[in-house]
Amino acid sequence: MPIGREAALHCSVKNLGNFKVGWMRASDQAVLALANRVVTHNPRYMVTHDEPNVWILKIKSVRESDRGCYMCQINTTPMQKQLGCVDVYGM
Repeated sequence: MPIGREAALHCSVKNLGNFKVGWMRASDQAVLALANRVVTHNPRYMVTHDEPNVWILKIKSVRESDRGCYMCQINTTPMQKQLGCVDVYGM
């Protein structure tokens, strides 16, 4: 993905029940969002939930520092997770 574009990572979850979808950066386990609420202080991150079973983490104006993998997870037992990665390059 070229620097400056918007990245969108999709997470599909069925039968969520009372659990919430969380987004984390895989490299350092930093929590970015929980349900529809972004908890990081980075205004470039946004979560949308337009479709019933799909949560989307969006990263606006991607930078090289955004390169890496991101994980959506549900704290069930055992924990359920999906991993998506962003590769960033110059134009």
